[in-house]
Amino acid sequence: MEKEFTPLESSAIYGGQNINKASIPNRKGGVKAPSFLTGFTLKRIQFLKKDYSQGFIADVGYKAVNYQRGYLESRLKILSRHRQQDHYIHAGVIATMADHTAGYAAFSLVPEDHRILTIEFKINFLQPAYGNALVCKSRILRGGGQILVGESEVFDRRGDKEELVAKAIVTLRSIHQSKIKPVPHLKD
Repeated sequence: MEKEFTPLESSAIYGGQNINKASIPNRKGGVKAPSFLTGFTLKRIQFLKKDYSQGFIADVGYKAVNYQRGYLESRLKILSRHRQQDHYIHAGVIATMADHTAGYAAFSLVPEDHRILTIEFKINFLQPAYGNALVCKSRILRGGGQILVGESEVFDRRGDKEELVAKAIVTLRSIHQSKIKPVPHLKD
């Protein structure tokens, strides 16, 4: 069985959270891992970070930067190809980021032999995005079964400020990988 993170090891992975081992003792005199670390191994985090950015997602440039159990933060450096005709960041770029980031936040809560599929999502665009980067913060509001519900907030980085530009609710399904039908490979 793979060793789980110690709180100290986790701080580098979990956004630099300052977790003091001594402050989380268990009844046997050892250290109890915080609930967000339970069952969440370095191997799993490395898999999720690699799996997050492939295919279309890699082509766009999204990066997973901060994983916690039930939470993921992603970033995108904005290039001219991400902008629409009026030079705002395209709504499709923002919506894809909200959906995909919520999906991978959900991945941290399901067994390793399960996959996540989006059932539906609703997004509200609160203001146009035009900065030099996007940051998406997704957390799972309801987990524990086949259906999970996540919330994504997308922020537009404008210099050293971040402005909330979109908020999405994403409904996801956890499905065993054996139930995923293979898709025939189509040539480009």
